[in-house]
Amino acid sequence: DAINFCNRELVDGIIAIGGGSVMDLSKAIKSYLAVGEQDMIKLINFKNDYPKKIPSILIPTTHGTASEVTMWGTIWDMHENKKYSISHPSLYPDFAILDGQLTVTLPKDISIYTIMDALSHSFEAIWNKRANNKSTAYAISAISTILNKAILLKKNFHDLDLRNELLYASTTAGLAFSSTATAAAHSI
Repeated sequence: DAINFCNRELVDGIIAIGGGSVMDLSKAIKSYLAVGEQDMIKLINFKNDYPKKIPSILIPTTHGTASEVTMWGTIWDMHENKKYSISHPSLYPDFAILDGQLTVTLPKDISIYTIMDALSHSFEAIWNKRANNKSTAYAISAISTILNKAILLKKNFHDLDLRNELLYASTTAGLAFSSTATAAAHSI
């Protein structure tokens, strides 16, 4: 549907506001706009340089996926019950805007789930075979913030400063695993 929309309109850039699914969809659309291929499997497998530069701004509304700072996007084929990953260096967003105000309406369970996703990203970046000093520093920073602040969320659910800190920790976790990639545990 999004590709069909792009075919009907003049689209020269992307602004995605939402959780991981929205940001991941924006990467699939960015790939389509840059390459011109409508078949999603061909886009997923496309490894050459993108012929066009498509600017993108990603604005997360959860504190978990860190898609706003990575080159990966998850694509689900609901008919075949398969999960795919689109990945290309050109899919890194040009800008990420972090605004904790966009997370305050998240239900408590989604807030906790996404925070645990960021925590998982951080641990994976530490024990990953591609770990390096920079990725480990990012991961430790994210873990420290999450472990110190996530428990406070239960008592201060609408605390904007707390939401901003957790959002920043999620993004920092994304920076950590951007250089290491995720590992087998992530797919679980």
